Order: sequence, then structure tokens, then C-alpha cells
Amino acid sequence: MWNFKKSIILSIAVCFIIGIMLTFAAVAMPEMISWYFKTVHAMNAPLVLYKVVITCFYICLPFAYLALFCLLKVLFAINREEIFVNSNITMLRILSWCCFAVALITLIGGRTYYPLLLIAAAAGFIGLILRVIKNIMCSAKLLREENDLTI
Repeated sequence: MWNFKKSIILSIAVCFIIGIMLTFAAVAMPEMISWYFKTVHAMNAPLVLYKVVITCFYICLPFAYLALFCLLKVLFAINREEIFVNSNITMLRILSWCCFAVALITLIGGRTYYPLLLIAAAAGFIGLILRVIKNIMCSAKLLREENDLTI
């Protein structure tokens, strides 16, 4: 039977799998981007597009690792049934800033290579959603503290 704990464990496992995939991409990205531009653009793509995409990827990489780390910290805390705590709120705040940083980096890169604008929009929107969730968590924490004092 599927339950809350199994869902958390699955989410943690998926985070580790994504971390492994991200590490693989960090090693293989120059070759993958080169293949992409040769295949899709039939060797007509200027070298500057390759450099912009590679640069954006490697600048965004630390933010992606930090976001995965924060997400794992939140998931492990939820697994310990520590939900409305300051550390989770802090991790959600960091997660949202990681998304905003990726959005800014890809927005700048998107001036040269337009498909990066889609990544910028998605990262910005996810960052906004995370800020809303962080604010909800903060309000819920305050309500819980208030209820703890009245009982």
C-alpha cells in the first residue's frame, strides 16, 4: 500500500538519481552540446552559441547542486516529521534563490541563444512558487507556535 513515508523515500531516491545524472552531465556536457549543435543546426551554428550554452550550464551547475542539497535536507526533515521548522523555511528560501539565480543566468544567455529564455521563465516561475510555499510554511510555523502557547 502506498503511503506518505514511501512517497518521501521515493522523492529522496529521485533526488539522488538526479544528482548522479547532473554529475554525468557535468562531465559529458561539452560533447553533448557539440553533438546537439551539429545535429540540430547542421553545422551552421556559430561557435558563440556553443560557448553561451556551455557557460550558462557550468555557471548554473553549483546552484543546481545547492538546490538538490537543500531539497534533500527538507525531505529528510519531513521524513523525521520535522515539518514547520526554521531549517525547512531556510532551505526553501535558498532553493528559491537558486532558481532565481538560474533564471537570471539563463535570461542573460537567452539574449544570444533564445531557447535559454524558456529555462529562464521556468526557473523564475518555480522560484516564485517556492517563495509562496516558504511564506506558507513560515505562517504555519507561527500558527503552530501560537497554538503551542495556548494549550
